[in-house]
Amino acid sequence: MKAIPYTLFHLVYSAFVGIIAWLLLKNEFSGFSLMLIAAAMALSSILSLASYLLILNSLQGRPTAFIQGVMISMMLKMFSGITSIFLVSWKFKELSVPFAISFMLGYFIFTIPEVIFLNRFARKA
Repeated sequence: MKAIPYTLFHLVYSAFVGIIAWLLLKNEFSGFSLMLIAAAMALSSILSLASYLLILNSLQGRPTAFIQGVMISMMLKMFSGITSIFLVSWKFKELSVPFAISFMLGYFIFTIPEVIFLNRFARKA
């Protein structure tokens, strides 16, 4: 039940970020490269939501687990991102830089509200 406010916020926030990214990049990139950039942002979004739910679940009985959970989730998100960047770079060399930049921007754009919401929850616990 405690995950519902962030999940709703995350869905609206993801749609907003996706629309802004599409409006800014639609003239710069072709269809396939725009699709890969959208995939990078979607991957960042999905990893952030999964990370939030994982940390929220681990905090249920242990308020001191906040820092440990955040660090583990950031490490897993970065590992997933580096793996996806490597795979895209291996298969589509010319699109590796836009994909990597999009993933990293998405990582920061989605991690900031995740940590803010988790910090509010951890203080209440």
